[in-house]
Amino acid sequence: MPAKDRILSMVDAPAVPLGHQTVTVTNAAQTLAQLLTAAAGAIAAIPANTKLIYLQPRGDGIRYAHGATTPTTAADATGIGTALYEGAQYPLRLDDFATLKLIAPSNVVLSIEFRG
Repeated sequence: MPAKDRILSMVDAPAVPLGHQTVTVTNAAQTLAQLLTAAAGAIAAIPANTKLIYLQPRGDGIRYAHGATTPTTAADATGIGTALYEGAQYPLRLDDFATLKLIAPSNVVLSIEFRG
């Protein structure tokens, strides 16, 4: 099977819902795990077997980056990270969601749906 067919098969595979959480993204870059912990008031974890998350910023946009990169709030070309605009829902696949960092120009509610 050609590589592109395997990739399409994986993308088209059904994703099992694993949970939903709402967090507040602030103007200090934080990892997804830190945001979940702040929202839960205790140590919270990304659900086991999460392969896909849907992010939906509400009220304003946010930026995200992963790995060693830290996003910034700059709206011009100097801004670091991928911009996610208010109201739209963005699917994101990563091997390691623990490295995902998020930032917003001011407090922004972010709806997160976890899927495996």
